[in-house]
Amino acid sequence: MGGFTSGPTRVAKDRLVLAECLTVAIPSLRGLLKGHVQRLELTWRDPQSGDVIGTMALTLELATAEHHTLHASYTVADAEGVRHDVKQTIRLTPTRLPSQGARWWFVCPECSCRVGILALAPGTHSWGCRRCLEITSASRRDRRSLKADRESWKPPVPTIPDT
Repeated sequence: MGGFTSGPTRVAKDRLVLAECLTVAIPSLRGLLKGHVQRLELTWRDPQSGDVIGTMALTLELATAEHHTLHASYTVADAEGVRHDVKQTIRLTPTRLPSQGARWWFVCPECSCRVGILALAPGTHSWGCRRCLEITSASRRDRRSLKADRESWKPPVPTIPDT
């Protein structure tokens, strides 16, 4: 108990939150992985305005039973607003299930870690996992501030009337 990696890790308040990034999860690729479609178009919209904030075209190359390659084509804008067309190759790898099926994972292009979600942070050109892009979740970031509030809170001291 209480080993080197146990307990909460430090989360900086200025870290980017996953909700601020474009994300792609393995379940969104179901049609490609099952062979129902040859090409998949993903579109991200702003939740408030409904405007399109990103699109990506995906094709899958079936290399072997243990390795597939995902070819992604998308456009990103830099800090000055100049748009760049980007092509990135992302590997996919399966985990065999007892039911003879497979659970597919992305292989992070940065660290080769097996992950279920990849993110594209604003201002970056390539997809990566949360660790590589130093992204946190809103609930994890809020948990640190709630813990600080909880530690600074002192229960009211009851007063005993003089007799």
